[in-house]
Amino acid sequence: MPEMKPSPAEALKAQSRHLRGPIAEDLLNDAPQFSKPSVGVLKFHGIYQQDDRDLRKKQPERVYSCMVRVGIPGGVVSARQYLELDRLAEELGDKTLRITSRQDVQYHYVGKRDLKSLIQAIDRSGLSTLAACGDVVRNVTYDSTPIEAANRADLMEYVRLVARELKPKTHAYAEIWLDGEKAASWEEERDELYGETYLPRKFKIAFAFPGENLIDIYSNDLGFVPHVEGGQVAGSTVLAGGGMGQSNGVKQSHPRMADPVCFIGPSREEVLETAKAVVGIHRDFGNRSNRKLARLKYVLDERGLEWFREELSARLGKPLPPPRELLWRRQEDYLGWHPQAGGGWFYGLRVISGRLKGAIRAAVGEVVEATGCEIRFTVQQNLLFTGLDEARRALVERILRKHGVADVAELPPVLRQSMACPALPTCG
Repeated sequence: MPEMKPSPAEALKAQSRHLRGPIAEDLLNDAPQFSKPSVGVLKFHGIYQQDDRDLRKKQPERVYSCMVRVGIPGGVVSARQYLELDRLAEELGDKTLRITSRQDVQYHYVGKRDLKSLIQAIDRSGLSTLAACGDVVRNVTYDSTPIEAANRADLMEYVRLVARELKPKTHAYAEIWLDGEKAASWEEERDELYGETYLPRKFKIAFAFPGENLIDIYSNDLGFVPHVEGGQVAGSTVLAGGGMGQSNGVKQSHPRMADPVCFIGPSREEVLETAKAVVGIHRDFGNRSNRKLARLKYVLDERGLEWFREELSARLGKPLPPPRELLWRRQEDYLGWHPQAGGGWFYGLRVISGRLKGAIRAAVGEVVEATGCEIRFTVQQNLLFTGLDEARRALVERILRKHGVADVAELPPVLRQSMACPALPTCG
């Protein structure tokens, strides 16, 4: 079979000088938009250039803006971080925040001239937009709902380790956005995981617990389901090859549920090495000719689960035990008040379509400022106020009522469970 020609995106990545492209030069000119070569590279920095498609037929010139995505591993932010995200929405965005189905936060309608100020402020808060988009490992999701349960443990150290170590190794982000010192020579940079052309397509990793599939583990390229015994992680069942996307008009494209692959040990290091090995399989065997068939799920379709298991075993240098059985029950949405593991309470707030704007955004900001609570974004595009004591429950309820936020008990099932993409004109 003849070797297929790489897609134009592959050449763009190879020529980007480790994700630099002409972005820095474009930022210096007065044009409202970035050049085409920059647009493809910007995604790796968490930025999509967009134009208002509702206006295309009404005027000859396009009205450009940017969507900026902040990666938040596990969806967990401190009160200080949330208030900074909120402030930036008011000053540099369109006065809204968008919670995504991968626990990120997005800004819409950001002008090109405001990008640097926005990203620098995000960085100072301890967050980043690097790798929130692009052909790399995206934001690592995790069911961080703080309920007390025998089959749960705190996995944030696992999540943060995987998220940190699987970021692209490049100085480009700091050079361009943070006024960092330039690398002596970009040619000397080495990214052992991603190489020169990164992955064929995006790669999604998630952590879930047996019993409640709140994170939708089967929709991810790679999933870890830790088995907890006596309060400690005894190991994890690994799943691979999921993805719900389908391209219209491409017969071979289809949704696919991830397959259980194997069982691995409990250490964070073993989880990280497994993640790197699976990402490496996607890097080496993924389709680089047709981006609509480039996700890891098509590698498993083409080569089979047994081949995948053997390839993973070879890369890890050891035999892999079979996966443990996974049993699921009907899941709770955890809206409203719930006892929190370790004491206290958390409150699940319904955010329809993940859009924080107007009264609900004002209410969330006031609750966080008044209580200092931690925020956890969920893959259902809701948020949790966590770490609240009994005395502050009435305060939270009073603030929500003041801003006219509906009690979750009053919401019909369709509003409790519905989700939607951002849609035109702000779709990524």
